[in-house]
Amino acid sequence: MTQKAPATIGYLIALLVFCSGIGSAQYVPGDGITGSPHDFSGTPAGNNVTGVCTYCHTPHRSIRNRLLWNHTLPQRDYNWGPDYTVSDAGTPLPTIGQDWPGPTRVCLSCHDGSVAIGDVGWYNKQSWTGTPIDPTLVTIGIRDPFTIEDFMKDMIGNHPVAAPYPYLRVRNTYNGVTTGTGIRMDRYASNPTTRSGGRIRLFRNVGSDVLAGAASGVTGIECSTCHGVHNERGVVLDRFLLRSDDICKECHL
Repeated sequence: MTQKAPATIGYLIALLVFCSGIGSAQYVPGDGITGSPHDFSGTPAGNNVTGVCTYCHTPHRSIRNRLLWNHTLPQRDYNWGPDYTVSDAGTPLPTIGQDWPGPTRVCLSCHDGSVAIGDVGWYNKQSWTGTPIDPTLVTIGIRDPFTIEDFMKDMIGNHPVAAPYPYLRVRNTYNGVTTGTGIRMDRYASNPTTRSGGRIRLFRNVGSDVLAGAASGVTGIECSTCHGVHNERGVVLDRFLLRSDDICKECHL
């Protein structure tokens, strides 16, 4: 059985929680997920209310085994638009496909605006659906504060993710894409994880899997390279940033 109304309510409540969290800084960066913008606990779901983890994870009947993921994944691919396909270094910008196992895809399941926040696979003995962002809201000047994509069109204006990083200052291949030959290696940190005291995270693409941690030749970046989504220790600013506003300098020299 699938219910709809509570998840729509959940989306609205989640939106309000997010706005209040960002606008009034009511949570302490690095102090845990409780009370942060990713804390959606207390949202109605039938006769129960959801817990802090419900919208993303479930111990039973998860959509996929990895992360025990519970939030509905969009049935679509992502790219950076028709006018931005290759970086200045000649690196082709990757497509984030429906089968991409890296964390960026699960981030986009909420942050592309195409799936309601309350649209989850299993909670309280049933699945829940809801109403996604309405793109027509743009025409009256209302933008969803957590939709980073251009309203379900493409990723224009966002830093490439699920993309290779020149780890150890050599060309790396990640998500089917290899660092371009025009790259200036001296402009990149050889290993940004050591520069940041372990806060910045790199990932390695081994076969069809993505694992935490770097390895020569197969290293890349994901959303969680810069963001700690659980507001865990190491987060220093709102927006779950793992470093200060000059975070770019951890990779770019």
